[in-house]
Amino acid sequence: MIAKLKAKIQRRQGASILRPYSDLLKLLRKEDFVPRDSSAIFRFAPLVLFATTVLAAAFVPVMQPTSIFELQGDFFLFVYLFALG
Repeated sequence: MIAKLKAKIQRRQGASILRPYSDLLKLLRKEDFVPRDSSAIFRFAPLVLFATTVLAAAFVPVMQPTSIFELQGDFFLFVYLFALG
């Protein structure tokens, strides 16, 4: 929406509002490139990073007074999850 508004101010047509979604679909259709000499860590590192980020986000209270997972010392767990990623 911001890019469309900037284009309108500059008297240009601008990209479609759905452009980021089409770019994302194009990236998801790309072939995975994994070198032959890589280990399993190369393949699973993005999955681990995504999982730790989602789990850390569950500790942040958003739109409610408490978080989904509430533990004593959850700040340290939050930091350790990002360190693991």
